[in-house]
Amino acid sequence: MALTLTTRFKYSKLDTLVLRAGYGWGQVTTSGNVCTLTCDKGMKRPPAEIEKIREIISLQIQFCTDLDLAATFNMLGTMWSVNRLQLKSCAIKELPPEVGALTNIVDFDLGNEGEGSSNEFTTFPPEFSSMKRLRYLRLHHNPQFEAFPPEVSKMNGVRHIGLRGFHSLPKNIELFPNLEDLKLTFGGIVPSQVLPLIARPNGLKSVTVGEAYYDMFKELAAEYPEFSVTEEQTSLRGDY
Repeated sequence: MALTLTTRFKYSKLDTLVLRAGYGWGQVTTSGNVCTLTCDKGMKRPPAEIEKIREIISLQIQFCTDLDLAATFNMLGTMWSVNRLQLKSCAIKELPPEVGALTNIVDFDLGNEGEGSSNEFTTFPPEFSSMKRLRYLRLHHNPQFEAFPPEVSKMNGVRHIGLRGFHSLPKNIELFPNLEDLKLTFGGIVPSQVLPLIARPNGLKSVTVGEAYYDMFKELAAEYPEFSVTEEQTSLRGDY
C-alpha cells in the first residue's frame, strides 16, 4: 500500500496536518500526532487529497504566500472534521468574504512568526461573523490590525483573543458579547485601555501579560475580584 497522506492518517494516531513552505518540496515527516508536508511556497490551495481525510482535526498552513484564500476557505468549509485552522505568516493582506464558509472552526490562528511574509490585514469582512463556533481567535504580532467589523456583536462563542505584540486594542473589540480572556504579552497595552472591558456587564475575566506589566494589571484585580492576571515570562524568550 502506498504511503500517502491518506494512509498515514488512517493507520495512525495523527490528527494534525502542517503544510509548511520550504526547501525539500514533497517531504513528509511525522512526530507524535503531527504530520508535516513541505510544500511549494506558491501553493494556491491545500492538496485535494486532504478533503477526504476525516482524521484531520487541526490544519496548519505556514509561510505559503500565494494562497487563493477564497478557494481554500470554500474547500475547508466542506471538511467538517477540521475545527482548528492556522494561517501563519502567509502574507495575507485581506481576508475574503469566503471566510464565512469556516463555520466549523473553533480555533482560528492568524499570527505571524519572524519578519518575512507577514500577514498584514487591518480588519475582517462582515462575513467573519458567520464563524458561529469560533471560540479562540489568535492575531499575534499583527499590530497593524485596526478594527473588528460591527457584526462581531453576533459572535456569542468567542471567549479568548490573542493580541501578542499589540500596542492598542483593536476598535470594536468591546462588541464581542462574551469575551473573557486576552493574551497581551510582547506588546504595550496598559490597564487603562482594558478597564472598560472589565467594568462592563459580563466583563473580561482575565489577561496574560509580560512581567513589565504584571504589577499594573494586578491593581485592577484588586479592584475587580472576578478579574485575574497571569504573568508570562518574556525576558528570556524570542519575539514569538
